[in-house]
Amino acid sequence: PQDVIELAKKGALSFHISEERWSNPLDLLPGMRSIELDNNRLGWDLIIDIDCKIFEISKIATEVIINALRYYKVPLTVKFSGGSGFHIGINWESLPKIINQKDTSILFPDIPRAVASYVKNMVEEPLRIKLLEKFSIEEIISLSGKNFEELVKNNKLNPWILIEIDNVALSARHLIRSVYSINEKSGLVSVPLLPEEIDGF
Repeated sequence: PQDVIELAKKGALSFHISEERWSNPLDLLPGMRSIELDNNRLGWDLIIDIDCKIFEISKIATEVIINALRYYKVPLTVKFSGGSGFHIGINWESLPKIINQKDTSILFPDIPRAVASYVKNMVEEPLRIKLLEKFSIEEIISLSGKNFEELVKNNKLNPWILIEIDNVALSARHLIRSVYSINEKSGLVSVPLLPEEIDGF
């Protein structure tokens, strides 16, 4: 903690944190083999990184995904990324420690990717409905710069043309911007939110 304070005093504006929890982060080296990473990893937090250039659509996607996770009574946190999206977090303590007779700590990033894929399938229809409640297809075309043929397949809006659940965030050794850090590109601050604050954010 003191290192953060000292670096901030020297002008650091942004700090990044690992999704993975390490027994000794100082032992991490570039080019380490998976088994070496697995031996150091104590666990991991599941981060769903919602990426969308259109902020109002990003908010809708975040709310729909949070509602889907609440269906399963999953405890979660949410923060604005400092860019144009949100990070939904599920902490390690909420996850089962054994999945398919394997230690969950070594199942990163496979389990987070499977969860993200499942969530995408689960929310596609409610997300489509919510988007079309708020915007006409003409407004979506105007906002996104996409054409009708890109956005609509089989007479249905494909929300994943507009919104991405970032798979880069679901990869080994990936870092995310810490809360209260300033995004260097946007100048905006990454802030934690209560889920019910998203709509008015």
